[in-house]
Amino acid sequence: MPISPDRIIEECHLSFQEGAALVHLHTRDTSDKRIEKIPGLGASLSSSGQANHIDLTQFDIIVPALLEQNPGGVINLSTSVRGNKAAFDSPLRRAHLKPYGVRKLVPDIASFSPGPVLFTGGGGYENPPDFIDSQLAHLKAHRIRPEVEVFNLTILNNALTTYKGALEELETPVLFMLVAGVDQQKRGAENGELVDDSLIPLSIRQRISDLLQADDAASQTLATELAIEYLSPITQRIRQCCPASIISMLMPGNMQTILTSVALALDLDGIRIGFEDALTVVDELVPGRIRKASSTSEQVRAIRLALKAQGISVITPAQLRDRLGIPREEVQLFRYGSTSRQLHI
Repeated sequence: MPISPDRIIEECHLSFQEGAALVHLHTRDTSDKRIEKIPGLGASLSSSGQANHIDLTQFDIIVPALLEQNPGGVINLSTSVRGNKAAFDSPLRRAHLKPYGVRKLVPDIASFSPGPVLFTGGGGYENPPDFIDSQLAHLKAHRIRPEVEVFNLTILNNALTTYKGALEELETPVLFMLVAGVDQQKRGAENGELVDDSLIPLSIRQRISDLLQADDAASQTLATELAIEYLSPITQRIRQCCPASIISMLMPGNMQTILTSVALALDLDGIRIGFEDALTVVDELVPGRIRKASSTSEQVRAIRLALKAQGISVITPAQLRDRLGIPREEVQLFRYGSTSRQLHI
């Protein structure tokens, strides 16, 4: 995974070249970095926990470079963190949402989760109400569009009820990104006990994963149908509450094998792909159809080609800007295919 500023810049540039219209950026905590020498080879390996961590120094290098190299590309900055309560409502989570470069351009989009993100496997981060209000005020002041990262059903409900008016007042169309297939919990109202709050229930998600490991056409079809069954009511509710919304989706691990099929069945507007969610790529030429990817840009290329094989083209950064209503003086154009059905990556 690229974690240094120069590698992140390079990988984003390559992803734009492969057809991405938007890049979603994290910086990493490498304070626990270790160097291990390999005996007899005169070489060494470095490793660290690489937890999500907002590093202003890194963003001050990465964002201006991307604006220079890919002036039309849409930039989306993460606001997620790991740590303790002090980190959850820290102003650091918006300190990187600011003007950059000589032209003082701000990032186009920032992630926004109106509710707790609690991973079933442990970890996550809170988003207290006061913090959410401060984030919304900051985004409004800088004219940065929020993208609702729908990790769980609580966040979905909050976005479509409590915060619906605030989101629509900021910008329309409202952006939603479904974090589908990532196990989530919430605290029960009565005793605070943790219960399943995943977009796809934990038991169903496990069954989908098992079916995909079987690697036969019937299992693949059933896994796809199960994902569609549980995600369809969610996308329908979003469309009903926010008719002009734009919905994208990610799927982790081996669920990437059904990502394009599920996205098209749900009539989504975009797909998110990258090493943040899975280190693999679908390859029909290898046993099991899954292998380790060499880069996020290779994953972008694989998704683009998979869509093209189904008659779907990916939209350019300029086209995405037009749809979102976020102009920029200079744009780079990429076009793949010429069908009426299009998505962004």
